[in-house]
Amino acid sequence: SIDQLLDEKEYKLLDDELKALMGMGIEPMKKMKPFFISSMLITKLVGEQPASFENTFIQMSKEAEKEIVGLEEIADQMTIFDEIPYQKQADELMEMLEEEDEMKDLFGKMLDEYLEEDVDGLYELFVAYYAENDPEAQEENIDLLLNNRNNNWIPRIEALTKDQSVFIGVGAGHLGGEQGVINLLKKAGYTVEGIMD
Repeated sequence: SIDQLLDEKEYKLLDDELKALMGMGIEPMKKMKPFFISSMLITKLVGEQPASFENTFIQMSKEAEKEIVGLEEIADQMTIFDEIPYQKQADELMEMLEEEDEMKDLFGKMLDEYLEEDVDGLYELFVAYYAENDPEAQEENIDLLLNNRNNNWIPRIEALTKDQSVFIGVGAGHLGGEQGVINLLKKAGYTVEGIMD
């Protein structure tokens, strides 16, 4: 539980932040993985966000009565976060709170790259974050969170697109880099073109 991973001061800081943001403290969430608690706090760091494309596309597909399938199972995603030690997740959660200005700056830069449709710039920011904060496990983290998943998705994408037209949405962080989805699709023989407004 999260209280076993944080000292008393850190626990109080997290509890206060969650009360201010969500109207309730950490107690009901003590058994959650620290990574998921971090994701709840990202809204505070990013500020006003663009509308969720994921929710929009899901709503559109439901209205059009289109089938929705995943490139991976929820259990696969949970396994990823089980491979990152909980203490490390808790340390990154506290870094997010204790170095709020730096994290706001990082998320601001990521949002700028996203809005400018610079997928390689976004990927490089992600890599730079892990290079600075966890240099010993940088490659392992990038492989675990991005590269391995991207490579696992390509056969699934090939199977889904074999006999039909398909819309596939992935997080923007998965698009850039040598092992990003765009490059892997090109290597698999697909023609990949950007579409601008």
